[in-house]
Amino acid sequence: MPLAAGRASTLVEIQTSTEARDPVSNEPVQTWALFRKAWVSIDVRRGGEYFETGSRYSQTIQVLKGDWLELKDVTPGMRIVMGIPQQILDIKTVLTDNDLRMQVRLECVAGEGAR
Repeated sequence: MPLAAGRASTLVEIQTSTEARDPVSNEPVQTWALFRKAWVSIDVRRGGEYFETGSRYSQTIQVLKGDWLELKDVTPGMRIVMGIPQQILDIKTVLTDNDLRMQVRLECVAGEGAR
């Protein structure tokens, strides 16, 4: 089912990871480049806490829904940048409607740059 007019009310920037060279050490470093901008709707699905190396972490999964034509080439490992102040979400899962080609769902969690 396509998004109703007005539902995709948030403009987000989708970024892809690229590799550049550090000008001083000439070592490869990860950078982020604009892949595309898209209008999406956002739904906070679930949150949880987990323990890792003696520390407690919380995690909230946000589902972004958008038009198939705008999001069809998005892959896990990319990230979403949105809002003021800037919020960064790592894309973990991409669910596409390949048969009807109307909608894509992105399941995301808060990224490292957001902490």
